[in-house]
Amino acid sequence: MAGVPVLLAGTAGVGRQDHQSSMWAPALAAAGLMPAGVWSPGDDDAERERAARLASMLNVPFEQGDLPDLAAGTAIVACLRGESRRRLLAAAGPEVAVLVDKPTLDSTTEIAAQLGSASTSRLLSGHHLAAHPSFVRAAAAVRDGEVGLLRAVMIDLVVAEGDGPSPEGDLRNIGAHVVDLMLRLTGPAVTTLATSALAADAVTFLGQTERDVVLSGHVSRTASGEGTLLARMRVVGTHGHIDVDLARPALQVRTATTSRFAGYGTGSVVARLRELRRVSDGARPGESAASWLAVSRFLDAVSESAERGVAVTVNEQG
Repeated sequence: MAGVPVLLAGTAGVGRQDHQSSMWAPALAAAGLMPAGVWSPGDDDAERERAARLASMLNVPFEQGDLPDLAAGTAIVACLRGESRRRLLAAAGPEVAVLVDKPTLDSTTEIAAQLGSASTSRLLSGHHLAAHPSFVRAAAAVRDGEVGLLRAVMIDLVVAEGDGPSPEGDLRNIGAHVVDLMLRLTGPAVTTLATSALAADAVTFLGQTERDVVLSGHVSRTASGEGTLLARMRVVGTHGHIDVDLARPALQVRTATTSRFAGYGTGSVVARLRELRRVSDGARPGESAASWLAVSRFLDAVSESAERGVAVTVNEQG
């Protein structure tokens, strides 16, 4: 059976980054999706050339202009920023599922405008670590109280040099993954943050919610190499804790009486694209737009704490 058709919209990222070509397009078939075409807004020569090369490689139609031709039943993977992203989300119909790569690269004000213009409610972020089977299992354990009351979440993420640090800093480029995972575990909260270090390619922060859940996050980039070197999460509850290695094929769960490992077989990128297919089919809802804004405001608070050298409180209880 043919896969769900997907329009690959744009190849924008940061610096030399091209997730459309290097990450999403190669994983489509494994997720039961198929490329239907490539579109570029055409307002950047380098971006347009990357999109044209991708279309040629995939042997699918290429188009450029203010808006693509949105065929019924076609999902979208959007690697766009700013006004181009806003226009696409406004044009996508209510039944169109759209995965937005790195939605929090833009500012909080820009994200709010994009989501306010969106005509589709079938949205997914490209924060693919949230679809990692080990994280999904850990989140279920927290939700179901398997480790008791949540007391702490610690996440360390180290990536190799790869495309290089974001010109705008890796807080929003990579740190967004750490914050996204944390907020999926804590839910809406009032969090007081203290940032101990913030550089273009490294960030370390501590936080505590009003329910006394301690948060610890670290992101950094090495000077050479490729890929994710470390993606480690520890979740601590009153009655046990869970260690998750998001870069390896195993999950260790320890409680007061047991210790066990659970493996996984599907990478997080393919898992996220399978979620896009389910959203497109109507088998699951899209994400709340408020969740993207919550991540963005949290990142703003981390940055403000570092710049001012003071603790900053962010309230996501609504």
